[in-house]
Amino acid sequence: MRFCLLSVLLGTAAAVQAGATKHVHIQAASNRPPTKFEVAISSTLLQHVNRQLGCRPASTDDPKEVALSFAREHLGMRTGDYAVKSTFQAADTGVTHVHLKQLLHGQEISNGDAAVHVGRNGTILAYSDGFYRGTLRRCNNPWALLAGNYAEPAKALATLASHIHKPINASQITTVAIARKPNGGLRYALTGIPYALREITAQQSLVRTSDDRLEASWEFLVSLETNYLHAHISANGTCVLLLDDCMGSSAYFVIRAGENSPLTASPMLITDPHDRVASPRGWHDIGNGLVSNTTTGNNVRAFIPADSPADVFMPIGENLVFNFPYALDREPTDYRAASVTNLFYMSNILHDLFYRYGFTETAGNFQQNNWGKGGVAGDPVLARAQDSSGNCNAYFWAPPDGESPTMKMYLCDQMRPRRDSSLANDLITHEYGHGVSSRMTGGPNTFNCVSGYPAQGLSEGWGDFFAIWLQMRATDTRSRALQFAPYPFGSQPARVAPYSTDLNVNGLTYGNVRSASVDVHHIGAVWATILYEMYWNLVSKLGFAEDVYSASLTKGNTLALKLVVDGLTYQPCKPTFTDARDAILQAERVLTSGAHRCELWAAFAKRGLGVNAKFTNGQAIEHYGLPDECVRDASTRLKA
Repeated sequence: MRFCLLSVLLGTAAAVQAGATKHVHIQAASNRPPTKFEVAISSTLLQHVNRQLGCRPASTDDPKEVALSFAREHLGMRTGDYAVKSTFQAADTGVTHVHLKQLLHGQEISNGDAAVHVGRNGTILAYSDGFYRGTLRRCNNPWALLAGNYAEPAKALATLASHIHKPINASQITTVAIARKPNGGLRYALTGIPYALREITAQQSLVRTSDDRLEASWEFLVSLETNYLHAHISANGTCVLLLDDCMGSSAYFVIRAGENSPLTASPMLITDPHDRVASPRGWHDIGNGLVSNTTTGNNVRAFIPADSPADVFMPIGENLVFNFPYALDREPTDYRAASVTNLFYMSNILHDLFYRYGFTETAGNFQQNNWGKGGVAGDPVLARAQDSSGNCNAYFWAPPDGESPTMKMYLCDQMRPRRDSSLANDLITHEYGHGVSSRMTGGPNTFNCVSGYPAQGLSEGWGDFFAIWLQMRATDTRSRALQFAPYPFGSQPARVAPYSTDLNVNGLTYGNVRSASVDVHHIGAVWATILYEMYWNLVSKLGFAEDVYSASLTKGNTLALKLVVDGLTYQPCKPTFTDARDAILQAERVLTSGAHRCELWAAFAKRGLGVNAKFTNGQAIEHYGLPDECVRDASTRLKA
């Protein structure tokens, strides 16, 4: 069997000199295998199943067992064909999310993902199925057919290194066998790679390709300065099969949350800003009698990195007062304490806000101590202010639940003095949003479900929408247009158009997505524009909640955010635009029984994501039509 057939999926990485810290750019590509995703509001199968479920007496069945029974009876998944990767129940909606990983004779298929979502009443709300169903399922020894003789992992790693234009000498790599993971193949730790931040893990793995073949591979996790690569290299070590980049922040003197940056508001001293539901012991109590007086706490550890751990900088707040005034006419290196403080404050605000909207311990949020509320602890955000490994940018990558994500905020030299992205609250919100969408899509134990085309672009869009949403005020009107991240980037707009509902100001539509060659931030701007339309349709109908922590379903702004966050939990791994749309529509049905479905459809259809919009063969096909019931609904208005 030849293993080079998939290398065309990946495009070409930009040339980067070996040893440099510059970001390795990888062209967005669609590497999601064929996946079926259906929601109850439009699925004939689910409506039939739910009618049958509704005929039963009131059931006390475990929702996990309901999900597994559905998978066996209606998706043809046999016992032994899967492992349960995660199960969690949303406290507010009562929806139970069950995520499965496909097994082939006890071996995980790396991207064989499925999920079933069960409502409070035991009905099936949505499912996704990306399992491989080819003939190799019936073989007693798939390794004999697929793998042949595995090459040494160092050889396969050298192939990956050459692909990203950072070549290495395989003979200089040290390889040590390490313990296997459950349902995994042989596993090794590789050292001696000069530009890797830590040892690289390699594991024998099965992977399903986008043209529905099964391949044996070496699976690598590679942590670089500004990339976190998840790669599959052919078992013979010669070809790249699939490649994802998973990166795609008391009393505090800070820019108040909801303000954009020092351009829109002066810093102020804010006392006890923590939310007592999300952070019941404040931001500095880690449990076991440990209370920090620095910018390290239960949800976030904010600092300025250094080559030596002894030189890492964190300000100390006497009596937990972090009062560090600064002057913007100075270089950011002159106000390091203020920079770290703002990043610590804003990252904690976002932890608390998203907690109220469903990003809790069981959903995989970021906390050192989960206070016995479920999930996997030990993963506060590592927020790096004034990081020197990049310029005029920021990054966030989130490994599975229980492993700390990393946020990097850079300085920007497009103006003098340089500007500090750790003072740009909208950019911090955008980056933190990557962590939310990463953990909540595909379940907290899967970390690469928002990579590739077009999912990585959607992730950019969620980040932008979160940043815009937090800036909105009750006095705003739908004529408001917003630029994203104006502070760090100065006169260079970060997006192709301001966010606006006026087509003359922002003319982006679903058709602008076109193909994998489109920049992920451009794709994200399309999605965030659609969500901005949805936001205004709901606010125009329901009004604005001043208490943004309320997560109220009766006000437009809070309902909009709740729909977007809940939608993340329904959509499949590596979602398309139509998947993300349908997940939000299903979330609305669960939360508000379809009362606002036509406002949502009006927003989608206005920007070309109407009822017959499609994503076929990697191409976006527009449609501007509404469902019949919304055409008939006299209250529906397509807002301009």
